[in-house]
Amino acid sequence: MRLAALGTTTAGIADALHIRVVTARNHIANAERKLGARSRLEMVLLAMRAGLV
Repeated sequence: MRLAALGTTTAGIADALHIRVVTARNHIANAERKLGARSRLEMVLLAMRAGLV
């Protein structure tokens, strides 16, 4: 979540976490779904409001 909040690309997140891009994309999609967000930007905003970032 922190990397997404910093504007890191999906590929950059995958590289930083030593995972595949597809896995990073799935994690981001799951976080968006759990927060009820429709986009990565909305996910980050909701996470910030909830104190997750």
